[in-house]
Amino acid sequence: MVFNSLLKKHSIREVFLKPLLHLFFPYRCHACSIELFSNESILCIFCETGLEHTFNQAELPQYLVSESITLHSLCYYSKGHAAQPLLHALKYNHERDACFDWGLMLAKSLKNRSIEMPEYLIPVPLHPKKEYLRGYNQSEYLARGIQAVYPSAQLRLDLIKRVKNSNSQTRKNRHKRLHDVRNVFELNAHTWGTVSHIGLVDDVITTGATLKGIIELIKSKYPDIRITIFVLAVTK
Repeated sequence: MVFNSLLKKHSIREVFLKPLLHLFFPYRCHACSIELFSNESILCIFCETGLEHTFNQAELPQYLVSESITLHSLCYYSKGHAAQPLLHALKYNHERDACFDWGLMLAKSLKNRSIEMPEYLIPVPLHPKKEYLRGYNQSEYLARGIQAVYPSAQLRLDLIKRVKNSNSQTRKNRHKRLHDVRNVFELNAHTWGTVSHIGLVDDVITTGATLKGIIELIKSKYPDIRITIFVLAVTK
Protein backbone atom coordinates (compact mmCIF):
# COMPACT_ATOMS: atom_id res chain seq x y z
CA MET A 1 0.00 0.00 0.00
CA VAL A 2 2.74 2.43 0.98
CA PHE A 3 4.80 1.27 -2.00
CA ASN A 4 1.96 1.94 -4.47
CA SER A 5 1.35 5.33 -2.93
CA LEU A 6 5.03 6.19 -3.35
CA LEU A 7 4.97 5.25 -7.03
CA LYS A 8 1.91 7.41 -7.61
CA LYS A 9 3.62 10.46 -6.16
CA HIS A 10 7.01 9.98 -7.83
CA SER A 11 8.25 8.59 -11.12
CA ILE A 12 10.20 5.33 -11.23
CA ARG A 13 13.26 7.42 -12.00
CA GLU A 14 12.87 9.38 -8.78
CA VAL A 15 12.15 6.32 -6.63
CA PHE A 16 14.77 3.91 -7.97
CA LEU A 17 17.15 5.21 -10.63
CA LYS A 18 18.18 8.54 -9.13
CA PRO A 19 19.13 7.13 -5.68
CA LEU A 20 21.00 4.23 -7.36
CA LEU A 21 23.00 6.58 -9.59
CA HIS A 22 23.70 8.77 -6.59
CA LEU A 23 25.12 5.76 -4.74
CA PHE A 24 27.71 4.97 -7.42
CA PHE A 25 28.19 8.46 -8.88
CA PRO A 26 27.67 10.96 -6.04
CA TYR A 27 26.34 14.33 -7.10
CA ARG A 28 28.44 17.24 -5.92
CA CYS A 29 27.61 20.85 -5.30
CA HIS A 30 28.68 22.92 -8.30
CA ALA A 31 29.77 25.74 -6.02
CA CYS A 32 31.71 24.04 -3.19
CA SER A 33 32.03 20.39 -4.41
CA ILE A 34 30.54 18.90 -1.25
CA GLU A 35 28.52 15.70 -1.84
CA LEU A 36 24.84 16.44 -2.29
CA PHE A 37 21.96 14.68 -0.62
CA SER A 38 19.49 13.02 -2.99
CA ASN A 39 16.93 15.80 -2.42
CA GLU A 40 19.39 18.59 -3.31
CA SER A 41 19.80 19.88 -6.85
CA ILE A 42 23.07 21.36 -8.18
CA LEU A 43 23.73 23.38 -5.02
CA CYS A 44 24.04 22.13 -1.45
CA ILE A 45 21.76 23.74 1.09
CA PHE A 46 24.61 25.89 2.38
CA CYS A 47 25.39 27.40 -1.05
CA GLU A 48 21.69 27.67 -1.88
CA THR A 49 21.21 29.65 1.31
CA GLY A 50 24.05 31.88 0.14
CA LEU A 51 22.14 32.96 -2.95
CA GLU A 52 21.32 36.65 -2.78
CA HIS A 53 17.56 36.60 -3.16
CA THR A 54 15.82 39.53 -4.78
CA PHE A 55 12.58 39.07 -2.82
CA ASN A 56 10.83 40.20 -6.00
CA GLN A 57 12.36 43.67 -5.88
CA ALA A 58 15.01 43.44 -8.60
CA GLU A 59 15.57 46.55 -10.67
CA LEU A 60 15.43 46.38 -14.45
CA PRO A 61 18.81 46.16 -16.20
CA GLN A 62 20.03 49.01 -18.38
CA TYR A 63 18.43 48.04 -21.69
CA LEU A 64 15.05 47.24 -20.16
CA VAL A 65 14.56 50.36 -18.01
CA SER A 66 12.60 52.14 -20.74
CA GLU A 67 10.29 49.16 -21.35
CA SER A 68 6.87 48.94 -19.72
CA ILE A 69 7.35 45.48 -18.22
CA THR A 70 7.34 43.63 -14.90
CA LEU A 71 10.33 41.58 -13.82
CA HIS A 72 10.31 38.61 -11.42
CA SER A 73 13.68 37.12 -10.45
CA LEU A 74 14.67 34.59 -7.80
CA CYS A 75 18.15 35.94 -7.06
CA TYR A 76 20.93 38.26 -8.12
CA TYR A 77 23.78 37.13 -10.35
CA SER A 78 27.43 38.02 -9.89
CA LYS A 79 30.67 36.26 -10.78
CA GLY A 80 32.18 34.17 -8.04
CA HIS A 81 28.92 33.70 -6.15
CA ALA A 82 26.64 30.64 -6.01
CA ALA A 83 24.37 31.82 -8.82
CA GLN A 84 27.21 31.54 -11.35
CA PRO A 85 27.86 27.76 -11.11
CA LEU A 86 24.12 27.19 -10.78
CA LEU A 87 23.35 28.89 -14.08
CA HIS A 88 26.34 27.30 -15.81
CA ALA A 89 25.15 23.84 -14.75
CA LEU A 90 21.60 24.49 -15.92
CA LYS A 91 22.87 25.52 -19.36
CA TYR A 92 25.71 23.15 -20.06
CA ASN A 93 25.52 20.10 -17.76
CA HIS A 94 22.36 18.46 -19.15
CA GLU A 95 20.41 19.33 -16.02
CA ARG A 96 16.86 19.19 -17.41
CA ASP A 97 15.34 18.02 -14.14
CA ALA A 98 17.23 20.67 -12.21
CA CYS A 99 15.95 23.36 -14.59
CA PHE A 100 12.43 22.19 -13.81
CA ASP A 101 13.14 22.14 -10.07
CA TRP A 102 14.53 25.68 -10.07
CA GLY A 103 11.57 26.85 -12.14
CA LEU A 104 9.38 25.40 -9.40
CA MET A 105 11.40 27.26 -6.80
CA LEU A 106 11.02 30.56 -8.66
CA ALA A 107 7.27 30.05 -9.00
CA LYS A 108 6.83 29.09 -5.35
CA SER A 109 8.69 32.24 -4.32
CA LEU A 110 5.94 34.23 -6.07
CA LYS A 111 3.02 32.31 -4.57
CA ASN A 112 2.53 34.65 -1.62
CA ARG A 113 2.87 37.84 -3.65
CA SER A 114 -0.53 37.76 -5.38
CA ILE A 115 0.95 38.36 -8.80
CA GLU A 116 -1.15 38.22 -11.95
CA MET A 117 0.12 35.41 -14.13
CA PRO A 118 0.15 35.79 -17.92
CA GLU A 119 -1.96 33.76 -20.29
CA TYR A 120 1.13 32.36 -22.04
CA LEU A 121 4.61 31.42 -20.84
CA ILE A 122 7.14 31.80 -23.68
CA PRO A 123 10.69 30.50 -23.13
CA VAL A 124 13.37 32.53 -24.89
CA PRO A 125 14.12 30.23 -27.83
CA LEU A 126 17.50 28.85 -28.82
CA HIS A 127 18.51 28.48 -32.43
CA PRO A 128 17.58 24.91 -33.57
CA LYS A 129 21.24 24.06 -34.15
CA LYS A 130 22.27 25.19 -30.66
CA GLU A 131 19.33 23.40 -29.06
CA TYR A 132 20.22 20.21 -30.94
CA LEU A 133 23.84 20.36 -29.79
CA ARG A 134 22.90 21.19 -26.19
CA GLY A 135 20.05 18.69 -26.16
CA TYR A 136 17.46 20.99 -24.60
CA ASN A 137 16.51 24.60 -23.97
CA GLN A 138 17.04 25.41 -20.29
CA SER A 139 14.46 28.23 -20.47
CA GLU A 140 11.79 25.77 -21.60
CA TYR A 141 12.32 23.56 -18.55
CA LEU A 142 12.32 26.58 -16.26
CA ALA A 143 8.97 27.53 -17.80
CA ARG A 144 7.65 24.01 -17.25
CA GLY A 145 8.56 24.32 -13.58
CA ILE A 146 6.68 27.62 -13.34
CA GLN A 147 3.68 26.13 -15.11
CA ALA A 148 3.56 23.26 -12.62
CA VAL A 149 2.78 25.83 -9.91
CA TYR A 150 0.61 28.04 -12.14
CA PRO A 151 -1.20 25.61 -14.51
CA SER A 152 -3.45 28.37 -15.88
CA ALA A 153 -0.43 29.79 -17.74
CA GLN A 154 -0.15 27.95 -21.04
CA LEU A 155 3.34 27.00 -22.24
CA ARG A 156 3.83 28.13 -25.85
CA LEU A 157 6.86 27.13 -27.90
CA ASP A 158 5.41 28.13 -31.26
CA LEU A 159 5.06 31.91 -30.95
CA ILE A 160 8.68 33.04 -31.34
CA LYS A 161 11.55 31.40 -33.19
CA ARG A 162 15.23 32.20 -33.35
CA VAL A 163 16.39 32.49 -36.94
CA LYS A 164 19.97 33.63 -36.38
CA ASN A 165 22.50 31.52 -34.52
CA SER A 166 24.48 34.27 -32.81
CA ASN A 167 27.50 33.55 -30.66
CA SER A 168 27.45 33.67 -26.86
CA GLN A 169 26.80 37.13 -25.46
CA THR A 170 28.85 36.69 -22.30
CA ARG A 171 32.15 38.11 -23.61
CA LYS A 172 30.69 40.97 -25.64
CA ASN A 173 30.39 44.59 -24.59
CA ARG A 174 26.97 46.16 -24.21
CA HIS A 175 26.91 47.89 -27.59
CA LYS A 176 27.88 44.68 -29.39
CA ARG A 177 25.20 42.69 -27.51
CA LEU A 178 22.44 45.07 -28.53
CA HIS A 179 23.58 45.12 -32.15
CA ASP A 180 23.78 41.32 -32.36
CA VAL A 181 20.20 40.65 -31.22
CA ARG A 182 18.58 42.72 -33.94
CA ASN A 183 16.81 40.52 -36.53
CA VAL A 184 17.65 37.40 -34.51
CA PHE A 185 14.02 36.46 -33.74
CA GLU A 186 10.80 36.15 -35.74
CA LEU A 187 7.16 35.92 -34.67
CA ASN A 188 4.80 33.25 -35.91
CA ALA A 189 1.95 35.63 -36.68
CA HIS A 190 -0.57 32.82 -37.24
CA THR A 191 -0.45 31.52 -33.66
CA TRP A 192 -0.72 34.60 -31.44
CA GLY A 193 -4.50 35.05 -31.48
CA THR A 194 -5.92 37.68 -29.11
CA VAL A 195 -3.61 37.15 -26.13
CA SER A 196 -3.23 40.25 -23.95
CA HIS A 197 -0.57 39.22 -21.40
CA ILE A 198 2.52 37.06 -21.98
CA GLY A 199 5.42 35.91 -19.81
CA LEU A 200 8.93 35.64 -21.23
CA VAL A 201 11.09 33.06 -19.41
CA ASP A 202 14.90 33.08 -19.38
CA ASP A 203 17.65 31.85 -17.10
CA VAL A 204 19.59 35.07 -16.46
CA ILE A 205 19.51 38.74 -17.43
CA THR A 206 22.82 40.56 -17.65
CA THR A 207 22.35 43.68 -19.78
CA GLY A 208 18.88 42.71 -21.01
CA ALA A 209 19.86 43.07 -24.67
CA THR A 210 18.38 39.74 -25.81
CA LEU A 211 15.05 40.35 -24.08
CA LYS A 212 14.96 43.91 -25.37
CA GLY A 213 15.25 42.60 -28.93
CA ILE A 214 12.34 40.21 -28.34
CA ILE A 215 10.21 42.85 -26.63
CA GLU A 216 10.75 45.38 -29.41
CA LEU A 217 9.76 42.74 -31.97
CA ILE A 218 6.58 41.84 -30.08
CA LYS A 219 5.63 45.47 -29.47
CA SER A 220 6.07 46.29 -33.16
CA LYS A 221 3.24 43.84 -33.92
CA TYR A 222 1.22 43.98 -30.70
CA PRO A 223 1.83 47.39 -29.07
CA ASP A 224 -0.82 46.94 -26.37
CA ILE A 225 0.30 43.54 -25.11
CA ARG A 226 1.46 43.24 -21.48
CA ILE A 227 4.80 41.56 -20.88
CA THR A 228 6.12 40.00 -17.69
CA ILE A 229 9.62 38.54 -17.43
CA PHE A 230 10.53 35.52 -15.29
CA VAL A 231 14.22 34.74 -14.72
CA LEU A 232 16.23 32.84 -12.17
CA ALA A 233 18.83 35.57 -11.80
CA VAL A 234 19.50 39.18 -12.74
CA THR A 235 22.69 41.19 -12.46
CA LYS A 236 22.63 43.67 -9.64
